[in-house]
Amino acid sequence: MNREIKFRVWDEVQKQMRNVELLPLPSKDILMQFTGLTDKLGKEVYKGDIVRIKDGENEFFVVLWNKAYLQFQFINNNKMFELPDIEEKQIEVISNIYENPELLK
Repeated sequence: MNREIKFRVWDEVQKQMRNVELLPLPSKDILMQFTGLTDKLGKEVYKGDIVRIKDGENEFFVVLWNKAYLQFQFINNNKMFELPDIEEKQIEVISNIYENPELLK
């Protein structure tokens, strides 16, 4: 799969998401990589996003990078989906783990 390599940053000081503009990043900034997917509304999906996946039930998942398998995965307490197993029309970006961590409780 060919995909555009791009990032966004969670600015821990300003408590907001921003585009990557300058390198190196301040040490408190958290880099989040684009997965190559967009959700059903065309919103880009990044590592650290909280997404709703319609797979029989509406469940919340967090998007993480799995170093062992070198791929993005969608994970919650009950299930795991790998990137190739998900169709974009099933995904809806709800928020991210920095702005709304309570969604994962």
